[in-house]
Amino acid sequence: MRILSRSALCIVPLALLAACAGPQAVSRAPGALPGVRGEVIRNDAEYVARVNAEARRRGLLVQWVNPPPRREPAGGRQ
Repeated sequence: MRILSRSALCIVPLALLAACAGPQAVSRAPGALPGVRGEVIRNDAEYVARVNAEARRRGLLVQWVNPPPRREPAGGRQ
């Protein structure tokens, strides 16, 4: 029993240290993607307005969690 408790006292800390020793993700600001240069991602305001108007017409309220995106050229709107 003494050997079992002693080995458990060694194995548990080693397992915890091994779990922490893996590669850690580094938080960085995302750079421009290679295939998306010259584009800007904005919220699709026209679609949001259409959905909100239809919801109001039906007596509903829409709460946008993730508004739909629209890709536009960096120079302005198309």
